[in-house]
Amino acid sequence: MKEKGGWIVWPLIRFSYATQVKNIENAPSPPTAQNWVGTDDQGRDVVARLIYGFRISILFGLILTILSSIV
Repeated sequence: MKEKGGWIVWPLIRFSYATQVKNIENAPSPPTAQNWVGTDDQGRDVVARLIYGFRISILFGLILTILSSIV
């Protein structure tokens, strides 16, 4: 996809952890090409929520490791 003077790089998962997917009939929905693991009962993408949760867990672990190394 080319925009004015450059290329746009889309993220692997286009949804935030709180974004509700609008083009589904009912929630929770099964896996599709757009939602790899499906959606939860409120229509949010499960993969996006897993990635955000993993990111927070890893950050917390790194902070604890650094603090314990300092102590």
